[in-house]
Amino acid sequence: MVLEDDDDLRSLLVQFLGDQPGYEVVEARSGPEAIALATRKSLDLLVTDVRMDGMDGLECLAAVRQIQPRLKCIVITGYASEEAPSRAVQLRADDYVYKPFKMRDLWQSVRRVVGAGSEREGYFGLLKRFWSQPAPQRSEEELRDLAFQSFFVGVRSRKLNRDEALSVWDELERLQGQEPGGYQRLIDRIAALSSSRMFVPRPVGTGVDPDTFGRFYNRVREAAISPEQVRIAPQLRCLPLENRQAAPVLNELYATVWG
Repeated sequence: MVLEDDDDLRSLLVQFLGDQPGYEVVEARSGPEAIALATRKSLDLLVTDVRMDGMDGLECLAAVRQIQPRLKCIVITGYASEEAPSRAVQLRADDYVYKPFKMRDLWQSVRRVVGAGSEREGYFGLLKRFWSQPAPQRSEEELRDLAFQSFFVGVRSRKLNRDEALSVWDELERLQGQEPGGYQRLIDRIAALSSSRMFVPRPVGTGVDPDTFGRFYNRVREAAISPEQVRIAPQLRCLPLENRQAAPVLNELYATVWG
């Protein structure tokens, strides 16, 4: 479903996405109209603007999620604000795209979000031959996934600058295999309205090299790597070179994410 109150842009999005094979697109020009549609039709993805008269797009997302809890969401907006990215993180948005955008970039985001499950299975299937940590409990895995999703949206929405993102990333790597409560605290930290509370100076010589992280951060911000690639980035970074070389696909993936 496309939720956009600008008639010209909504028509353009509906036509473009509807022309893609395998997709059916419905449209709404207001939050109440979108909610009414969600009560009648099963949806996979909501593409929504933020600022609209009356109910805004994020309020609508919260309401539609009450009807369809597994709905995925891409937020599009032409306004930079601190509040909207925080709300998007809190509402578990899957991507955050600023206007003006190219249609091919939006299409890439749609494909990424809709196909996330199969992409994840493929990556972890490759890694499990070399990664010996026990599988997490379902509750821990869900919190871990949500923490990485929050990091991705925090970077994409420009809520996290490079230093703040590096501080969060250090914590994400430290939490691998730790108690799940740490992930919830980190999610709350990313979603905090005040960005000044996000940055914790790191000890010198710990974690990922800042220059390497800078390349990674830029790739996330530009959507050159997917959320699923972000989720496996800690394991990829720690994988010994000989293991990567034994699996050329992993070596190529490492180059895409960290190289």
